Amino acid sequence: MLYYVVTLLLVPSVTTDTAHIEIKRWMNYTQCIGQLIAYNVQCPRDELHAYMFDKTCGERKIKSAIETMRKAIEGVKLYTFEHVGRSVCILDMQTDTVVFKCEIDSS
Repeated sequence: MLYYVVTLLLVPSVTTDTAHIEIKRWMNYTQCIGQLIAYNVQCPRDELHAYMFDKTCGERKIKSAIETMRKAIEGVKLYTFEHVGRSVCILDMQTDTVVFKCEIDSS
């Protein structure tokens, strides 16, 4: 079942019975860390997921973001959105495998 959690800042995030899920641009990874921690303090869940997108901030910042997120949130599950040809994929960053793929309709 999906829920929406509203913190004191009134920022909604998707939550399930077992996980908090945050979707952010890579450049906003610190907000992602803070929000996942805040949600989990207010309403504990077994899993924390971060879905990241928009790599325009550069590979160096992304590498630093990954390292920081893994240190700040033990066991965080990291995913990134990738464009591959005519598809949009969600890549599991722990296993480097595609967990979701969607073809883009060009019509």
